[in-house]
Amino acid sequence: EISTAMLSLANVSYLVSECPLIGDDVIELHRPGMPSMSKLTLRERVKANFSGRNDLYLYELKYTLPRLYIARNLRIFDNDTEMLSVLSEAPAFAFRETVFLSRADGPVEVPVANDIQGQADLIRQGNDEYVISLNVNGPTYLMISNSFNDKWQCVNQDGKMLQMRPAFHHFTALMVNKEDRTVSCSFSMFD
Repeated sequence: EISTAMLSLANVSYLVSECPLIGDDVIELHRPGMPSMSKLTLRERVKANFSGRNDLYLYELKYTLPRLYIARNLRIFDNDTEMLSVLSEAPAFAFRETVFLSRADGPVEVPVANDIQGQADLIRQGNDEYVISLNVNGPTYLMISNSFNDKWQCVNQDGKMLQMRPAFHHFTALMVNKEDRTVSCSFSMFD
């Protein structure tokens, strides 16, 4: 069984499948036996034509989450088993503006207030670095759909190292505050 909620959290927008998928969170764009490719618009042909194959199902996820977002809500779990159990059952919309953290990954810094307002935008991205423009009105977590790896280091515009930790068991969360206006993250194999 596919967890479309976790795929949405990973910023996946489309699914290709050899068999039909059932659920309220997917929109079917193409199925084998639908109108021939020649009768589809150019946009539909591009979506449906993966290497000339017409025997696959193509779906769009309804609730694809952004690559990064400000977590206005925080859910803390005592261990990974508890978190993974909730993740396996949660719909994608439950993740919007929320970050799931486990105490198994270390102490969780809890912001003094919930519902912190803010905006985060990816302004540059490369293979081993990315830069984020940030505007928040208090301490909160920035959720990033990159896989967590402790070889990543993130600093603000003043060179201050930001606390990075696993979120949703697999992705990355950064504790940010209103003085953090730009976040630069870089990956180093050699530390």
